Amino acid sequence: MKIQVRIAEVQDISPTVKAFVLDLQGQAFSFLAGQWIDCFVEIDGRTEVAGYSITSSPTEAGWFSIAVKLVGDNVVTDYMHEQAAVGETLVVDGGQGDFYFDPATAGDGKDNPIALIAGGIGITPIASIVRFMDKSMPDVPTTLLYSASAPAELLFRDEFEAIAARNPEFRKYFTVTRSAGELWEGNVGRIDADMLLGASVDGNTRCYICGPPEMIRDIANTLREIGVPDERIIYEQWW
Repeated sequence: MKIQVRIAEVQDISPTVKAFVLDLQGQAFSFLAGQWIDCFVEIDGRTEVAGYSITSSPTEAGWFSIAVKLVGDNVVTDYMHEQAAVGETLVVDGGQGDFYFDPATAGDGKDNPIALIAGGIGITPIASIVRFMDKSMPDVPTTLLYSASAPAELLFRDEFEAIAARNPEFRKYFTVTRSAGELWEGNVGRIDADMLLGASVDGNTRCYICGPPEMIRDIANTLREIGVPDERIIYEQWW
């Protein structure tokens, strides 16, 4: 069902990504961690639409958030980066999508670890799951493996580090594909078998992947090679 929301906050969270907090204005809205919305905008007399993953936890009341990467080939994304401002209204429809975290799959927690594997802007639905786990299921062993093009593009990095610092059941692994010109002492390269095994990902781990198609294909194949069955590999791709 379409609803009208108000832009309550806009923040640059990387050189290429803006985050938006959207006020529900008292309207009912529900979603599962990992789902997305359609966003409708009137541009030059036409209604244009683009899909964006929700980044906030479904436990939040009265608002939700999205993050939009400037890609240069989408008029709605261009509008969100160049014109959308606090106080303006947007029409959205959601949440929707088959990629989401189902709390029922967590079982009794300790024996059902999950791995959240993200590449680039694919961190957006994963962030919703991380935030949900932090608020609602902190005892479930959760591992985040996150690859970005550069350190400055590691979205929500400070928040993820803070969660890991206070919750021993949450572990995070960051890697970048290039680090030239930036101070970076972490991993460089793509998420691979060594990183997955080093993070204790195995056949008992339920793995959620979001990122470019090539990354998803490669990681899904690697997960199979290290013993993760297909029914424990869940993925989302948009490209």
